[in-house]
Amino acid sequence: MKKLFPYILGAIFVLIIIGAWMLIAHLVKKPNDTQVPFVVAHNYFVRNDAIEPIPAKIVSLDEFEQYFGMAAFMGKNGQPTPIDFEKQFAIAVVLPETNHSTELYAASLTDDGKKLIFTYRVDVAPKENTWTQMPMLLIFVDRQYERNSVELQSNVVTDISGTWQVRAFDNIMLTEDSVSFPTISLLENGVITASAGCNGMGGNYQYANGRLIIKDGMCQTEKWCENEQMMRNERLLAQTLHDTLAVTALSADSVLVQGTHTMIIVR
Repeated sequence: MKKLFPYILGAIFVLIIIGAWMLIAHLVKKPNDTQVPFVVAHNYFVRNDAIEPIPAKIVSLDEFEQYFGMAAFMGKNGQPTPIDFEKQFAIAVVLPETNHSTELYAASLTDDGKKLIFTYRVDVAPKENTWTQMPMLLIFVDRQYERNSVELQSNVVTDISGTWQVRAFDNIMLTEDSVSFPTISLLENGVITASAGCNGMGGNYQYANGRLIIKDGMCQTEKWCENEQMMRNERLLAQTLHDTLAVTALSADSVLVQGTHTMIIVR
C-alpha cells in the first residue's frame, strides 16, 4: 500500500487541478453574473476566402456565410446544427492556422450585465502534422441574451515567461522528501534554463498560441548525481524539454505541458 500511495496521491492531485480549471468561470465571475444557455454547433468550417479577423459575435445569415460553410456528411449527426438568426445569434472562436491537431471545447457563457463572457478550452497535440487546420468553435445563443459585445476567455497561456516548478511527471506528484522540485526558467529574451537540482540545462525557445518550441535542443552538464530520485527527475526533464510541447492552463498559476512526458508546472 505504501508503494501505491504516491501514485494515488498523484492521481488525486491531477484530478483536483483539472477540476479546478473547470470551475474557473464560476470562481472569477462577479456575484451578479448569470449563466447563459447555448448550443454548440457542429459540421461547419472556416471558408478559405473568409476575411480576417472573424468577429466574435455574428448576428445575420449574410454575415455568417461570409466566414463559414457547411460540412454535411452522410449518417447520424451529419447535418450542420441549424440556426435561425431571427431568434438566435452566433459566437465564434477561430484560431490561427496550425499544423498541430487542436480541439476547442466550450466551458461556459456568462452575462455580467454589460457583455457576454464566453470561456473555452484549447487542447493542442504536441506532434506536428503534414496538414494544417484552422481550429474553430461555434455556439448559437438565443437573442434574448444578446449584448453589445462578447469577451472571449480561454485556457491558452498568453505569457509563459518566468520561473516554474515541476510538481508532477506523467500524473505522478513529486514530493520534496529527498530532493527539491525541478525548476524551469523561461526568460523574455528567448532563453530557457532548467535543473532538477544537479546538472544544469539551457537552450533557446519560442512560444506562441499554446506551443512551446525548444530550438536546436538543450545543452546539459554531465555531473554524476548520487540521489536516485534527482537523477530520475533530471532524466524526465531532459526527455520532455525538446521539440514542440503543448501548453495549456489548468488554473491561474498551474500549467500542463505535454511532450514525450507530461508535466504539471506551477509558478
